[in-house]
Amino acid sequence: MTTQIQGIVNQDSPRSESDGNWIDLKVSKRGEACVLDFYIAAALEQRAFQVRAGALSAPLVGDVVITDQVCEMATESGTGLTIMPVELSIAINLGGGTLHEYAAKSRPWTTAITGTSFTALPMYLGGIAARSLSYVSAAGGVDVGANEDLLLDRLHYHFAQPIAMGAWEGLALWNPIAPPPIAGRSIFYVQIAADTTGPSYFAHYNFIEMSTVNIS
Repeated sequence: MTTQIQGIVNQDSPRSESDGNWIDLKVSKRGEACVLDFYIAAALEQRAFQVRAGALSAPLVGDVVITDQVCEMATESGTGLTIMPVELSIAINLGGGTLHEYAAKSRPWTTAITGTSFTALPMYLGGIAARSLSYVSAAGGVDVGANEDLLLDRLHYHFAQPIAMGAWEGLALWNPIAPPPIAGRSIFYVQIAADTTGPSYFAHYNFIEMSTVNIS
């Protein structure tokens, strides 16, 4: 016995329904089912946000060597929240020093983050504000409250380049295949540094924010 699945052609006049109500499966005029990508769905549901560092003609300057406990960017996932970083971009504007090192990590919360607060930007323009707290400061100006611990800190992305800038492309990108779910109370943080002279850079990361109860 076969089951026939039908959908409603809903191409010219897209519609929506309130939570808890049934709605017909949407298909194209050719009969293909329309399935949203997880990331697009999160953006449409106003759950996607961006943290950025540096603006046009005004890059920030990183630390002189990566230093324990401090970073340049961070987001704290509060109790009852889970964040998922889905993209990180670090573009070097002026690469001082010869050993560049960038990292993205997460760790359990131990004490309050200190640094300059940053209001995460909704990827849905005009959308709701993030409930998590974010911070951006140059030269290791964000303190996550504890030194890195091999048994606690998760290393999500690590870039190291031992030669002088100019001999390599000054762009580091992280687009995880399986974005890490960072359940609160925890911290996601990014370190950007080089030896002798901190690199000037533009950077951003995008993350999805959800209530933990809805995913676990």
